[in-house]
Amino acid sequence: MKALGYWTSHLDPSLPDPRTLRIEYSDLRFKQALLGYLQAGNCYTQWRGLSYCRFACDVEAPAMGSKCLSDGEWVWPEGLAHYVDVHSVGLPEEFLDAARRRQFTMPAIAFDCNGPRATLDYSIWRRFAAG
Repeated sequence: MKALGYWTSHLDPSLPDPRTLRIEYSDLRFKQALLGYLQAGNCYTQWRGLSYCRFACDVEAPAMGSKCLSDGEWVWPEGLAHYVDVHSVGLPEEFLDAARRRQFTMPAIAFDCNGPRATLDYSIWRRFAAG
C-alpha cells in the first residue's frame, strides 16, 4: 500500500512538513471532489489517540481523526482532508490520477481496522515532498 499525508515526527524525521507543500487549488470543483474522496476512505487502521493539525490552527482534535483511511491502493490519515481544504496542501499526481480513474468514487473495501496491516510504502510521498 502506498502512503501519503504522513508528517515528520521524532518517529520518522524523513517525512515532510506540511507547511512546505502548499499549493493553489484553482479548480474548486476538483478540490471538492478530492475532499469527498479523501473523507470517504475506508477505515484501514484505528488508533487510540487523536491527531492534531501541524499548522497549529484552531481545528479541534476530533476533526483531525484517529484513523487511517484507504482506497485499497493508498493509505492516508483521516485528517488529510483538513490539510487539503484549510491549508491547501498538495498531493502527488499519482494519487490524484488514481482518484480521477475512480471518478472520485470510493470503492467499498472492508479492512479489519484493528487487524494486521501491510507495510506502507512512503517512497512516492517522500519523492513528491522533495520535488
